[in-house]
Amino acid sequence: SSKLYKVLSYNDAFKTRFSESLDMMMDFYQIHPTADGTIVFNSNLDPKRKWLKADDHNHKRLSRIMRSAIHMFEDSAQTDEESFNILLRAQALGKFLITEATNPASPLKVSTATFDVWNTINCKLNSIILGPVEAKRLFAEAQTARASMGKPPVTTKPATRTGPTATASV
Repeated sequence: SSKLYKVLSYNDAFKTRFSESLDMMMDFYQIHPTADGTIVFNSNLDPKRKWLKADDHNHKRLSRIMRSAIHMFEDSAQTDEESFNILLRAQALGKFLITEATNPASPLKVSTATFDVWNTINCKLNSIILGPVEAKRLFAEAQTARASMGKPPVTTKPATRTGPTATASV
């Protein structure tokens, strides 16, 4: 299956479709990228949307889209700008989810398990894009934010090596 990932990651039609699917998913969740690439809630966000509640099945979908971006584009991102941009968008999504999950005023509520998975996936994305040292720093920063919410630290170490086995699973 990693050979298939490699072939698809260089296919322009596949990259376009994956990018369109990411846009469609963010539209469904009422989130969007800003001009600087960060992701925010839409101004018309309905705070009663089911996916904002802890333990909603949509949290797994968000995990899968970020994990899929890693599996599909990690290798090609080194030489292909479109693949790198898809990973940047997935990284922005991960950063948004971690930030919102640790913000008490946010409408997004997540379980400890979901937070841990998102933090591990985001660490992997950071490692690919920013390098392992910065990824470890950001992982620790998220852990500190988590602790400030009265939650114990995660025992999982951040993923810093490349490859599909380095990501967490939901």
